[in-house]
Amino acid sequence: MQDELENTSESEPVTERRFRRYHAAQARRRKADIANERFNRAVFSVAGVAAAIAIALGVVAMNGLNLDKESAAHLTDPWIMGLSRMEVYGMGFIGVMALVFFWRIRKRK
Repeated sequence: MQDELENTSESEPVTERRFRRYHAAQARRRKADIANERFNRAVFSVAGVAAAIAIALGVVAMNGLNLDKESAAHLTDPWIMGLSRMEVYGMGFIGVMALVFFWRIRKRK
């Protein structure tokens, strides 16, 4: 043990070594904090969009839409595998949002 202290003290003072280790640890913490912050921004941006959509759907459900049902009939008729265009478009929108979310998470690394 004494030999190790003597060898390190000759090549580099202990305070300098502590200084470097401390700053390396601080750099790792900053990098991890930045990655966590980016992830949190991605999650909250997706959650914000989803909340806005939910609020809009709630407003439409409470007040109803003042549009002619005949003009929107093509959106509710069976289209692909018995699903209407509105259902397919909704699933497509959710798929796009999921891709954007995972793309932002992937950028986290």
